Amino acid sequence: MRNGFWGLIFVLGLVSCAKETEPSGDLNGTYNGTFLRTGDVEDAGSVRIVFVADIFSGETTASELNICYGNYDIFGDSIRFKSLCSGSDLLNGNYKFRESADSLYISRTVDSTIHYTDNLILKKQ
Repeated sequence: MRNGFWGLIFVLGLVSCAKETEPSGDLNGTYNGTFLRTGDVEDAGSVRIVFVADIFSGETTASELNICYGNYDIFGDSIRFKSLCSGSDLLNGNYKFRESADSLYISRTVDSTIHYTDNLILKKQ
């Protein structure tokens, strides 16, 4: 009986360390990485995003865009950014979102008059 109890604790510990399939929602920290926009409009640069509670801020070297500050929330496999600045903000609206270990993958495709795809690959520092 005692060995069964410790075996169960061991298995539960392994399961809790398994790779997450759903985003955790706990993004607190600084993430550095790259941004790439492809399609009718192209741009690229390095990015730095800081998440604290439900607030984000950051910066990018992309030529036409900036990262200001605002709020975000995670729902399912998506993340919604609400920038509190006006202008050409890279992070504003709905994006697909995936976490893997200490990395974030954020992407969206815009199909309007101009078609493009944004991809951000970030690693927690």
